[in-house]
Amino acid sequence: MHHYTKTETEIIKIKCDFRKALEYDWSPSTAYDSGDYVRPSIGNGFEYECTTGGQTSPREPVWPTTVAGTVTDGSITWTARAFSTNATDTISSANVEVSSGLVAGSPVVDGSVVIVAVSGGSSGGCYIVSIEATTSAGEVIEEKIQVVISGD
Repeated sequence: MHHYTKTETEIIKIKCDFRKALEYDWSPSTAYDSGDYVRPSIGNGFEYECTTGGQTSPREPVWPTTVAGTVTDGSITWTARAFSTNATDTISSANVEVSSGLVAGSPVVDGSVVIVAVSGGSSGGCYIVSIEATTSAGEVIEEKIQVVISGD
């Protein structure tokens, strides 16, 4: 859980980066359709397009590291592509809830980051800010942030 500290009168901007949660990582024994994209579990600067749909094997393949290089993975053929945003979902909306005593402004989505201004709270208090992001695929991902109020 991320932590922020502020005074009672201070307004802070909390930035929550959902980038890693938005990436489509390769998964074992999973069906993929032609045109789907994934990234390896250990990044290598490439992403991979499913050029022959099917199901992955139980073990991650050895990924090619040249553009247009291919690898067979179960019944799938993956083709290496230059690193881009094809293997990344996007945030379509965000919602913020705060503990009683805090006030949150409207969330702003900036790429993979949700930004929200937070004010209020009492000195010595500890509050939770819950940020939910809904992806374009309809998945809801959440991050909880702790805000501690220090004396002025």
